[in-house]
Amino acid sequence: MFVKNQLIHFPDSPRQQNLAAWLGDKKVLVKNKTNKTINNRIKLDLRAVEEDIAEGIIYVQESSGHLYLIYKQKPGVYTQSSFRSGTIDIPLPELYVHMSFAINRRTKHVKLSGDYVHIGSKHIALMPLTNIYSDYDSPRNKVYNDDVHWAKMCCERVLSNMAGECDNVMELVNSVATNLPTFLLSKSNDDLSIYSCNESETARNIVSEATSNNTRTDYKTYWGLLNYLMETRTPEEVYEDLKQNGRRLMRDNKAEATKRKNTIN
Repeated sequence: MFVKNQLIHFPDSPRQQNLAAWLGDKKVLVKNKTNKTINNRIKLDLRAVEEDIAEGIIYVQESSGHLYLIYKQKPGVYTQSSFRSGTIDIPLPELYVHMSFAINRRTKHVKLSGDYVHIGSKHIALMPLTNIYSDYDSPRNKVYNDDVHWAKMCCERVLSNMAGECDNVMELVNSVATNLPTFLLSKSNDDLSIYSCNESETARNIVSEATSNNTRTDYKTYWGLLNYLMETRTPEEVYEDLKQNGRRLMRDNKAEATKRKNTIN
């Protein structure tokens, strides 16, 4: 973890860190907020200043045998794994992942269970990620931003199993943060249809211009369109354009979307 230019990140290497020890000789320049552990329980709340944070954990609370986390992911180009084989680069908007778990304390280790995960974004209606239930579903302790809408994810125990067993809760926090991109982008299944809600432009409405309601084909075609659009747009511009003219963009670029869809299985 480091603080630089008001950007707070968890490490990209599997270093294990103790929050209280790390904060011992460093200052975090945030207004009226403190980061600390109380009675060996972790408490971190940066939601009031999350606009100044590019990416990373912005909320952690350990309470009554449960762990609550909010992770902020910056907009960018990410590699999406397909259902059977192959990968494709797609743009993602800024998003948040709200997670809650039960903490299971064992003789020598701690482990998480009872995964309860929500994903949030101002572009949730256009989200290309799999395993998301359609329609809005807001968690408690969410970010202070009314433009962010939330949907629940189907995850069973996938994320807690990826985090594994650790020596302490802080190590579990690090492990969840490290495994989160893989969880979002490589655990695809076709149990749930591509996202839909009552907005005029949704991922499902857009892809219906090119496919006939086959879940895997829907996702791959949508990924193909995103892959094409990002060649001339930033990730945020892709989603702003989709929000305004998503179905027309699919109609106009169906051939390109299909060509890219056919590169993955």
